[in-house]
Formats: sequence, C-alpha cells, structure tokens
Amino acid sequence: MKFFFPFFFFPLILFAQQPSHYVLGARELQGVDIYDMLHASNGDHLLATTNGVIRFDGYRFRQVGCQDMIMSSVFNLVEDANGNIYCNNLSGQVFRIDGNGCQPLLLLPDSLLSPDYDLAVDDQNRLIISGDKLLAVEPNGQLTVLA
Repeated sequence: MKFFFPFFFFPLILFAQQPSHYVLGARELQGVDIYDMLHASNGDHLLATTNGVIRFDGYRFRQVGCQDMIMSSVFNLVEDANGNIYCNNLSGQVFRIDGNGCQPLLLLPDSLLSPDYDLAVDDQNRLIISGDKLLAVEPNGQLTVLA
C-alpha cells in the first residue's frame, strides 16, 4: 500500500494551475524606497519615495516634479475632499499636489519642527499637522496652532 501512495497524488500535480502574477515597476522603482502609498479619488496611485512623488496611472510611472524641494524624500500622503493631495519632507516643507503638479504649500518654522510629524485632513477640510504641537492649515494657507 505504501508503494501506491505517491501514485495517488501524482495526477493532482498534473492538473494544478500556476497562479498568474505581474510585477509592476520592477525597472522603474529599482533602488527606490517607498514610504507611503495613496489611492487617489481620481484612480491614480501616488507613491511617496526617496525620489519624491511618483504617480502610477495604471499604465506607467511618472515623476511628479515639485518646485523648490529642499529634500527629495517625501512622506505622509493624504487627500482632502477637493482632491488635493498633501505630503511633507523632513525639512518642514508641506506640498500640495493637484492636477497642475506639485507646489510648496508652506514651510514650517524651526520652532514648530519635530523629528516626527504626521498629516491628516479633518472634517472641515483643513490640513492637520501633528508633531510636538497640533497645527491646522486653513484652505487659504493660513497656519494656526490648535494645541
């Protein structure tokens, strides 16, 4: 009986399927560290990387150029109700990404910088920056300290 046991499972191996899989961005993202990913409301995927923001529209990867960027590594991708996407770097710069590209929104003063801070959008569509202090960026770009 032990002799016939392997022959029982042999036909199962013949009919097994190889799962299909795809590797996206192996060449485009080679050597790039990805810190955050956001699936935007327009269907694009945005990647916060060591080389800035990279947009993937389902077909190709494109670098989103940001003007006046001091440090190329970006973090904390968030989207507000209007479809604007925000990210930051460790130099205290906060950027807004929209259909026209990436523009600097504000530069945090040294007194408000912390080694680790996070971005979020509240129910009033304000950008909230949490670090050592809690900050709110109004839609007009005015920065207020909440706590």
